[in-house]
Amino acid sequence: MAEDCARTAEFRSIRYGDPSCILASTGRRIPARLSDPEDHAMIEITNISFVRALPGKTLALGRELCTLIQPTRTEPGCLCFEIHQSHDDADIWFIYESWRSEEDFDAHFETAHMTAFGKAANALVEGELALHHFSRYSAQETLELSVA
Repeated sequence: MAEDCARTAEFRSIRYGDPSCILASTGRRIPARLSDPEDHAMIEITNISFVRALPGKTLALGRELCTLIQPTRTEPGCLCFEIHQSHDDADIWFIYESWRSEEDFDAHFETAHMTAFGKAANALVEGELALHHFSRYSAQETLELSVA
């Protein structure tokens, strides 16, 4: 489990959808409804990731990230997938993605384009991946029920 939760540039070993990884990486309490896989399988999720390119690898990382856009956007359950580059530090890349469910998000990591990216990323990414996993709330009542 600890190896799966490692926040490193080794994308292929990260289990983004595992709630224990969220807890381990953020130190924050996971709402009760997210701790049971059956409860959160159909909850819309959003992931925000920050990656830093190795020195001299900014363009190569950007190219690899951009190869993910079209195939990811056509995957079942993908609501949004965007790549951004920092204006303040060109080596920092930001990935914003939203998925219909945890199942759709998990399936995303089984695709050929993500496998290829995982292999390429090891030679392009510096340090740790900063990943933040969110659930969408449409109303205050929904939020209050989930953390009660």
